[in-house]
Amino acid sequence: MIDLQISNYPPPFIHLNGLKKQDIKPIDLARGILTVGQGSWTDIFNLGIFRIAELICKALAFSKIDNGNLVLQDRFFNLNQSEKVTISYYFGQGFTKLYSERHFKTKWLFHVDDYISLINIKSRGFAPSKIIVGKTKKTARRPDLIGITRANVSHIFEAKGYSCGYDLGVMQHAINQVSQVTTYNGVAPKTRSACYFDLSSVPIRGIIIDPENDGTGIDINLNEELAISQYYSFFKENRQNFNNSFDYGKYEFLTTPVGVPNLFFGFDKRLLSMEPTELLLNDLYDEDFINQPIVNSEFSEVSLGLDGLILINRK
Repeated sequence: MIDLQISNYPPPFIHLNGLKKQDIKPIDLARGILTVGQGSWTDIFNLGIFRIAELICKALAFSKIDNGNLVLQDRFFNLNQSEKVTISYYFGQGFTKLYSERHFKTKWLFHVDDYISLINIKSRGFAPSKIIVGKTKKTARRPDLIGITRANVSHIFEAKGYSCGYDLGVMQHAINQVSQVTTYNGVAPKTRSACYFDLSSVPIRGIIIDPENDGTGIDINLNEELAISQYYSFFKENRQNFNNSFDYGKYEFLTTPVGVPNLFFGFDKRLLSMEPTELLLNDLYDEDFINQPIVNSEFSEVSLGLDGLILINRK
């Protein structure tokens, strides 16, 4: 469980404002870290399956559940500063992925840098933020993350993860970044979320603010079908490497061991035959399936994303 301090969302998301809790376990954080962005799964797999294990282990080695709360492992505080910064970055990305899934039903959280060849950005001029929480000297250009729920239905995110408390200057930069987005594929994004995860809190705390946009800033255009095709192409092209089949509820998943005892990573078998257009128009899972725990005697833990990618801890 983590705490969320959420503010300034407009309708129809005004119900999110206030203090919330979100149930997140280390295996969920591991899946979030592993799947956020990922413009090329091929690069990850070409580095060896242990690259996947490395990303997973960042979550499993440095977070834990303590009295129901998700907190940092004690060993995290013995790391040198550069290691803390790297792990904090990944945690911020992973938590943002999980937040976007849970509250906005985003199926994909694309990192702009990973999909830059499919993105066109036009500037209307700098957009001053309407929300001021601190001071920053950093120039706001564009946010890092685009969350897609359905065709041309977007949520914009900037993710920050820090283990040294809540830095108002860093948060202001995140606010300024998401404030720059005016339109996505010709329409206003549904939300613009500056997400700051304070890893030093018990439990870990997310401070999330949605600033408004005044009509200036940038217009983002993304070829969604090509982005989704790129996201899944590796799994389709390398079906033979995913030769462990598991049933989870009423769906079959194809997985591969990922270099950590009992951990398997894979995808919903239906993705092999589904086209990007179909995925943009339809959900893979209904609300009841996602929110209701599935009992399977083979598994001790399962984390399943709305994108159809799964991480399993097999007993």
